[in-house]
Amino acid sequence: QMSRAVAASEIPEPGNSSEQMNLQKMLSELREILKFVRSENEILQTQLDTAKRAADRERTTFQVVKRSLDEARAELKSLQNQDIMDKDLPGNNSAEQLRDAMEQLTLLRDSNKLLRDDADKLQSNLTATQNDLNALKSSRKPAEKVQRELEARIASAEAEKESLNRDLAAW
Repeated sequence: QMSRAVAASEIPEPGNSSEQMNLQKMLSELREILKFVRSENEILQTQLDTAKRAADRERTTFQVVKRSLDEARAELKSLQNQDIMDKDLPGNNSAEQLRDAMEQLTLLRDSNKLLRDDADKLQSNLTATQNDLNALKSSRKPAEKVQRELEARIASAEAEKESLNRDLAAW
């Protein structure tokens, strides 16, 4: 369609109705192309919005995981401090408490590892989403350029049509 529009842009001299029909047909084709480009632009905009929302979700999830990690670290530090204080007190069953503290430490260490893995995954997802967003933005640019060119051609064709109509009326 684009090549037909370009070929038809070489408008012949006004004179008969078949030339005017050709101009009408070309104008109609240009409008159809413009509608297509606009719909593509809307689709790309929707994809861009979706990618932005996904990035926001990933960012929020990352913050929650990071907060959980900080809480786990604080709890671990609290348990370690408590362990130290309990050791100083005489008469406690320190072997059992030590075993419990070690189990708790192991659980916290595993939890910490899982949270870090989740944080890494979320960070990579966020990076991938941002890359997709940048790709969508860059893929929109040629469509916008074509849209502007087509709008200029339509305006030119409409002006030519008006000129031909005036010439026709003058005949």
